[in-house]
Amino acid sequence: MVPGARILIPMKPLSDSKTRLRAALPDDRRRLLSLAMLVHVLQTVSLAGRGQIFVLGGDDAVQQACGLVKCSFVVDSASDLNGCLAASFEAARVAGIGAAVFLPADLPLLSGEDVLALFYAGPGQLAVVAPDRHNAGTNGLAIHGTLPLAPSMGPGSFQRHLVQLALAGAAYEIRRTQGLGFDVDTPDDLDLLLRLVPDWWERAEGLARGIDWRGGEAR
Repeated sequence: MVPGARILIPMKPLSDSKTRLRAALPDDRRRLLSLAMLVHVLQTVSLAGRGQIFVLGGDDAVQQACGLVKCSFVVDSASDLNGCLAASFEAARVAGIGAAVFLPADLPLLSGEDVLALFYAGPGQLAVVAPDRHNAGTNGLAIHGTLPLAPSMGPGSFQRHLVQLALAGAAYEIRRTQGLGFDVDTPDDLDLLLRLVPDWWERAEGLARGIDWRGGEAR
């Protein structure tokens, strides 16, 4: 186990989540999808037992989910995802935390083995990077020790992170797994999820049980 690891999971208010699915899903289903994926990620990471979990941003429903899974909810004071992550990674570095790990909130196939894969860095390696299944975005980033690296999420982020690490002279490993690679952003992603997990909506209802996900204010 990495001592003092922080696992950082950015999250939007449910009403602002998965907006590219608005044409494919009614708002209540879109909110449910976003929340259920978050809860799945939180439960999976919690069971892996590799550090403290911090959810960065969200709304009342997200805060309720954090309470149920017993992780920390942090009000997002930054104006954008990368600003929020940069501040969180830098705070972990300055505090001497063993590892700072980014995970998205929309990985419905994430497993405990996927989470552990981000902590298996070889001797002298300071980072582990997991691309999405298109080798375009970054779906997992672990920085070990005190390497100063500002996350640069968004389209093309996987290659940007590799360039950053190379320029810093930092050895790294790439982890490719189905659970880390598969996120849900587009109608095609959703169709694939429903083919892979035919009872997804039933599971989603169960994951969201006990949370008032039909309302809530941004934090």
